[in-house]
Amino acid sequence: MKIDQLKKVMEQIDWGLFLKQKEWLYSQQCYLERWYGTRAAVFPEGILNLMDGLQDAWEGSLESFQLSEKQDDVGNSYWYKEAWNDEDLRAALENAGAEVTEENVKKLKQECLHIFDDKSERNEMLANRARSIFDM
Repeated sequence: MKIDQLKKVMEQIDWGLFLKQKEWLYSQQCYLERWYGTRAAVFPEGILNLMDGLQDAWEGSLESFQLSEKQDDVGNSYWYKEAWNDEDLRAALENAGAEVTEENVKKLKQECLHIFDDKSERNEMLANRARSIFDM
């Protein structure tokens, strides 16, 4: 499927309703995990992953398919893009054993807004990969 065809499909989605349904499905998955174990939550999890992918695409990830064509003012081409969403924050709260509430999601989001601004570790990862590839 071409990107413009995908964009047309995405434009037809009622995103308010979509996000409401996604939130409901997430609550059902949490209920299943809590009472019946992770095996029972496999089916909702798969659907949630698909919904996350659709939401990410709608929120701008479509650009990542064409990043190599985009350049900044000095001619650097973009080759990687990362997007985080509220679902990631909910998962972090759950993994930390914290209560998953909208209030806690908002608080965690506020505290995490700039945690990736320092790219020194990522730059070191790139250098290490270059060293391993080029036997340096």
